[in-house]
Amino acid sequence: MLKNLLLVAFVVGCGGGGGVSVEDLPDEIEGSQCDRLVACEGVQDRATCEAAFDLASGDYGSIEAGVKDGTIKYDSGAAGKCADSFGDTSCNFAGFHEDDPCDDVFKGTVPTGGACVIDLQCANFGECVPMGTCDPEVMCCTGTCMGMASESAIGGPCADDTHFCSFDAFCKTGTGTAPGTCTALVTAEGAACDEIDACANPMYCNLNFQTGTGTCKKAAASGQTCSRMDLLPCADSREFCDATMLKCVKDVAVGGTCGTGIQCVGFASCIAGTCVADLKAGAACQVDTGAECAGSLDCIGGTCQLPPVGMVCTLPK
Repeated sequence: MLKNLLLVAFVVGCGGGGGVSVEDLPDEIEGSQCDRLVACEGVQDRATCEAAFDLASGDYGSIEAGVKDGTIKYDSGAAGKCADSFGDTSCNFAGFHEDDPCDDVFKGTVPTGGACVIDLQCANFGECVPMGTCDPEVMCCTGTCMGMASESAIGGPCADDTHFCSFDAFCKTGTGTAPGTCTALVTAEGAACDEIDACANPMYCNLNFQTGTGTCKKAAASGQTCSRMDLLPCADSREFCDATMLKCVKDVAVGGTCGTGIQCVGFASCIAGTCVADLKAGAACQVDTGAECAGSLDCIGGTCQLPPVGMVCTLPK
């Protein structure tokens, strides 16, 4: 859960396995994430990566404030393991079902009905519901912790905002308004499945979205025959399924020829048939025209920049 939150909100990444302070966690995650991106050819070089991401430029200040006032418990040991987990340099799709060490970093302490400003303050994965018409996207809003979530065993409910499945199960969705059911993973390659994460590692469910059904499949290894119709044709994130050879081949480097079905390396885009590097921090840019700004950089005032630092929201004293 936390790893998903960090990736979506901040796009983050070398912990070293020891304890990490709450102030240092963004830098540790960013560093680890850049280790992976460089190793897996998701970015041209380390300097470009470090300049293109900044976890602390989002709303991390509000999380730090919650740790300091005691509404959020912080585990420095779990934080070190969390940061390390972003640095996996295997580059291969490992499957959807892994125990997430980042789940144990932050724990909310505010019970249901208590005052809050962000979700992470709420105990048991509750939600901070803002009062009245206050919009937390544009201002700090004092709200109330509502609801809670808990892990369901196989056969238990899920997809109902109050339950989630353990990492070794998947949520089989119900029909209509019925909740889902936590279900044992499908372990046989080629067996039928109907949820993308229904299969045991390193497989995935190769769904047909028109029929809602599919089969459990392993993504093709480097040089192996692949199908461009598959949801995940190649296991290695540095490769794509070549339309002519129908084999997994290396992404095209900056300056190489690209086009329909030919994938450029990370931090590069196909422009007029050539792989062009995304713009680095400080480069001149135009919105929706030509090369894009790299990573989390935005085109602001004609220059590629990190977004402004987010609001630091605290509970009124």
